[in-house]
Amino acid sequence: MKGWQIFTHSVRQVFGNLDAALRISGPLYLVQMAVALFFGFNVFAGVDLTDPGAAIPWGPLLLVIAIVWTTSLWIAVAWHRFVLRVERPRSLLPDFNGERIMAYFGRSVIIALLLIPAALLMGVAASILSYAFMPFGVGVMGFAATILLLVPTIYMALRLSVSLPAAALGEAPGIGDGWRATMGQAADLLVLAAILLFAGSLLALPEKLLLPQGSVITMVWTALTGWVQMMVGASVLTTLYGHYIEGRALG
Repeated sequence: MKGWQIFTHSVRQVFGNLDAALRISGPLYLVQMAVALFFGFNVFAGVDLTDPGAAIPWGPLLLVIAIVWTTSLWIAVAWHRFVLRVERPRSLLPDFNGERIMAYFGRSVIIALLLIPAALLMGVAASILSYAFMPFGVGVMGFAATILLLVPTIYMALRLSVSLPAAALGEAPGIGDGWRATMGQAADLLVLAAILLFAGSLLALPEKLLLPQGSVITMVWTALTGWVQMMVGASVLTTLYGHYIEGRALG
């Protein structure tokens, strides 16, 4: 049940410190949303980014990516430092710790480079294993393939990312230390991976099934659920680091 404990502890971390969570992330997240809406309506509205022949406005696209990445890393670093070192914002925005943000970005890139080949191999394995579900129909087989791919991939990402908060804090533990600290915890972390996948899917259901596409209420819901997933995701990593590296209880 530790996977469930880690998840609920992380959710409580956000909503039990909602004022701090909003102060740390709110203004920066609003910047993300404002930039996305501005360029979405004024630049990308008439561009089909899935069309290989489309004239993609690379300048604005790269600018949006840079702003979203910078603000997301800023939020993650500030949130880890708040939870683990009680470092509160001293102004409208949390401190911009450029050195820690760059360290966090660098470690994230390394983790991605390690995860991509592993995910490709797991994708092949998931495709093969999903054929066992063929008697139940193509839809069931596709669903099984998705679960067989995503749960192990999230599990791998969690283990590789345990040390990310160390980059935010300027502490010594690295990717290998996080991996070793979670050895023997496969069952708990697989459960956690499945819970995160299910929770994310549950939050997306209203947008897919109930809300009108392109409406204001849909955009608001997407923004709110995006914030929840971002903050809970950062808190999961904080909890993993605190529990497996620093030895904190999950109470």
